[in-house]
Amino acid sequence: MKNLKFQTDNGKEFIGCFRQDRTRDGFENVVTGFGATHKRIPVRAWSYNSDVETVHSTIESEFYDLENFESVKVFHHRVACFQTAYNLVRPNSNKDDMTPLQIIRQVDNKIDPAVARLPPLMLDWLGPDYITKDELSQRGYDVPCYP
Repeated sequence: MKNLKFQTDNGKEFIGCFRQDRTRDGFENVVTGFGATHKRIPVRAWSYNSDVETVHSTIESEFYDLENFESVKVFHHRVACFQTAYNLVRPNSNKDDMTPLQIIRQVDNKIDPAVARLPPLMLDWLGPDYITKDELSQRGYDVPCYP
């Protein structure tokens, strides 16, 4: 994973938050722990992550705002189906009507389509070593709490 690079904004979900002992924990430590590189965009440089923000907005309006989940199992099934359709079937009008997989394959045409079908991850289940009880109670508008 040494050649793998992640770019994120400066949200605490990515750079970690300071704990009482002033150490950091979170996404950045996990990424670097696997030997990958994590790069943060400059502060107030929103256009650096415009594609990510567009995806989040689309998922909110086309999935979360329309679906109800009777159980975690149903949620996992529906989100996996939505993600597969989004990444492999649904053309993106802002990207020359290509799917995300087609865009990725412009860089490397040998990319396995399985990369577009990564399973959902329930962060709540990672345990107290990754997410504190206070962090779980402070959800953002794009990280809804499962009822």
